[in-house]
Amino acid sequence: MTFAYRQVTISGHRIGFEGTSKAINEIVDVMANSMGWVLEDDRRNQAGSATLSATHKVALRSSLGESGDQPQWHVVLTSGIGAAAPSDLIGCQISTAYDTAAHDVPASGIEAPADHTSQRLVTDSDAQFVLWISGNKDGVVLVTHAGGQFNWLTFGRTQHFLTTSLEPYGLYIVSAATTINPSIGSVPGIAGEPPQTFTSTEGQFLAYSLVAGNQPQYNLGEREAIFTALPVIFGVNDTSPVRKGAIGICPNFWAAAPETAGIISPTEFVVSGTSERYMAFGGPTATLIIRKS
Repeated sequence: MTFAYRQVTISGHRIGFEGTSKAINEIVDVMANSMGWVLEDDRRNQAGSATLSATHKVALRSSLGESGDQPQWHVVLTSGIGAAAPSDLIGCQISTAYDTAAHDVPASGIEAPADHTSQRLVTDSDAQFVLWISGNKDGVVLVTHAGGQFNWLTFGRTQHFLTTSLEPYGLYIVSAATTINPSIGSVPGIAGEPPQTFTSTEGQFLAYSLVAGNQPQYNLGEREAIFTALPVIFGVNDTSPVRKGAIGICPNFWAAAPETAGIISPTEFVVSGTSERYMAFGGPTATLIIRKS
């Protein structure tokens, strides 16, 4: 199993297809059945709770990554943040271990970003919204259009500049509500050997945002327009211990010029000379691009 993509409309008016819980079901289906993640703990029958071990959630394991030899890591998706399900948020955290019996991240011996509760995807419990899912076992990008706003959440492992013996983790998790801006400068994650967490003030995404005058394009405002996408780099700026520099490139999403440069949101396009298709979501500062096929 490898890359997978799905676009689905979640309806608040169609029984069985409504709300945040249905969105989690769609994400789990794609990750476990198409991308190859392992569904490690399924607690979707639980009600919402402020306690992670008791709340409505799923835990998935990366299953050695796309290369088949990466350190295992885990992602937990919850329905809401300390609120009864259904709510209008999908919470997300990553960690280097997960205790299936306790339905929780272990209290010791693992690493997880301390501020994981700030990483969340905006949904809607009782109205229609659109969900896009794109990625593989190295990283997943989730985008919603809910309440008239685009929101995105991504978690993953970088394509390393260093060898995995020096940097086995390089895990990041980040969300951005009401805007599409992959140049966001606040990214918590896990890095190092042994792994250590760093806060959002110590991690960042680096992406050169092309502007209208610097990007080759034609037929502005048309779906046939040409746009140049650039990779997003994951960097650390930690002062204690001193860890500074770029870890690697983030897979499955890219940055491009802002929406004012001519991109209609969302726009589907084909990479020149290939059959690969992508989706672009324009924002005021930069455009988020995710892979479709």
